[in-house]
Amino acid sequence: MHVTRYFESERICLRELVEADLPLFHKWWNDPEVAHFQVGEMVRLNQEQTNTEMFRNWFKPEGANIGFTIVERASSEPIGVVNMWGASVKNRSATLAILVAKSHWNQGLGTEALQLVLNYAFNELNLHRVELTVFGFNARAIRAYEKVGFRQVGRQREAIFRGGQWHDVVLMDILQREFREKTDA
Repeated sequence: MHVTRYFESERICLRELVEADLPLFHKWWNDPEVAHFQVGEMVRLNQEQTNTEMFRNWFKPEGANIGFTIVERASSEPIGVVNMWGASVKNRSATLAILVAKSHWNQGLGTEALQLVLNYAFNELNLHRVELTVFGFNARAIRAYEKVGFRQVGRQREAIFRGGQWHDVVLMDILQREFREKTDA
């Protein structure tokens, strides 16, 4: 089976979704530690078929909506997913999300994936702005986003309840010129 690899860095590549990825995505999605950091009101569903359909929808190529499996180059092992959706032709803006398997946290691989997808967003799709949201307590993710150039631009105060406490949801974004300045430096 031929699998298309779209973008590569030193340690990872972004490739198309294959059916064999879906059980792994389901496993990650249902890991309580991973779920703790996921933004949104979605109920965590343990039903693999439901999650499989959700991921298939995330990867449907529609307009500028894209989804990639993040793969470690050395092992060819899938280690995460990154997708971008809601792209507007007029405003040239989209929303980004990333999930990295817990076994690959704290290695900078998510940062590499972000750089690859932002390069595609700004230099191939010619987007003007990419945004994302993150829980205020997710310091590791915020550092990774800031490392590639995202800035904190807003907060939804006490918008999410986790671990018996209220937490802020942080809105971050990056503009095309900011990404290009950072990558040209």
